[in-house]
Amino acid sequence: MLPDKISLIIPACNEASSLEKNILTIMEVIERIMSSYEIIIAEDGSTDGTDVIASELVEDNRILYSHSDERLGEGS
Repeated sequence: MLPDKISLIIPACNEASSLEKNILTIMEVIERIMSSYEIIIAEDGSTDGTDVIASELVEDNRILYSHSDERLGEGS
C-alpha cells in the first residue's frame, strides 16, 4: 500500500546545468504512481546559479526550496 503523500529531498550543489531537467523527470515519474507529493530542493552553497534555478522551480506549489549561502556539506 502506498502512502497518501510523499516528500522527496533532493540535495543540490552546482547543478545548474541539470537541475530543472532532473526535477521535471522526477515529477513525471512520481505522477505515474501518486498524485500527492512534494519535492524539497536542498541547495547547498552553489556558485553556478543553481540557487536561481531552484528558486524559479518553486513556482510549482509542489516544490519547496532550502538555500544555504555557504557550503555546509553532506548531512548539514
